[in-house]
Amino acid sequence: MRAVKDRMTLTNPAQLKTFSDPLRYRMLDMLIAEPLTVTQIADRMHRGRHALYHHMKALARLGLIESVARKRKRGMIEQYYRAKAKNYAFAPQIYEKHTLIRLASAQATCTLQEIQEGVRSGHLDYSPHLKMTGFTRLRIRTTPQRMAALKQAFDNWVRACENAHRPDGKTGFHFSSAIYPAPPG
Repeated sequence: MRAVKDRMTLTNPAQLKTFSDPLRYRMLDMLIAEPLTVTQIADRMHRGRHALYHHMKALARLGLIESVARKRKRGMIEQYYRAKAKNYAFAPQIYEKHTLIRLASAQATCTLQEIQEGVRSGHLDYSPHLKMTGFTRLRIRTTPQRMAALKQAFDNWVRACENAHRPDGKTGFHFSSAIYPAPPG
């Protein structure tokens, strides 16, 4: 099995559009974490697996996921898929104003859905003793160069965290962020 790329730069506008679909965004996020079958993804998303096949084919057609194994289970062959990269970046030439707005909306929607599922399942509560749940919105006044340096430092910190998995090999937290120029005012 080939190693997963650390980073993949996407140059096709259709790939960017896929990230602006909250359902596909979440599916891809799951496949970044570990190889899964369509059935496993459907179970985790509380959806029927037949509704997801179309989306899996689209992710594969766009080169974002790949088949990595086939296993026989109860007389059927299940296909395992994984993301082709741990991180995705978008080439500047594929951004369009409306796509950027949809991309931000999809990320916010996925974050909201994960928080709602966490609260419903009891994995996330708001009791005072839970110090690892936090919500912060900041407006930072600085130069573009210092913001670029902050983003690079943040990216390095995230990579260091990803390399420090829990003993059971699973990542324990979700983190959402957005860095963008604020409108004047």
